[in-house]
Amino acid sequence: MKALFLPWLSQLYDSRPGICNIFVHKPIEAAQLSMDNAGALRDEDHAIIKQKTTGMTIDKETVEKVAHLARLELTETEVQDAMKDMSKILDFMAKLNEVDTTGVEPLVYMTTGANVLREDVVKQQITHEEALENAPKHDEDYFLVAKVIEK
Repeated sequence: MKALFLPWLSQLYDSRPGICNIFVHKPIEAAQLSMDNAGALRDEDHAIIKQKTTGMTIDKETVEKVAHLARLELTETEVQDAMKDMSKILDFMAKLNEVDTTGVEPLVYMTTGANVLREDVVKQQITHEEALENAPKHDEDYFLVAKVIEK
């Protein structure tokens, strides 16, 4: 099935077949849907959005893993929204990968401007005690922070 079943996904579709497929819980033929009744499928009917061009699959488990790594707690609605957003990002990246960059000189920066270099001069410096003064937790010499790395 082509990616023209949901209004938000139809924005990603660009007339080339196979950019992305939608896998649904129940089989639905493409002939049963048109852009007029694209909203007939509910978001919860869609289990996986698979990007053919990238080979990546964005599913609930992927979003939950990324959220866990980012130390985020997402509601079910936020997980569904993240699945859509991540799929849009992958589709955009796939479109970027299709651009012919033959003969294009790689850029170090996006602008053509040059760096303005100046002398490194220390102007105002705070003392060690002043730096620790506003820290919520510290010992005599160091800031104390909660451990965030498990491995």
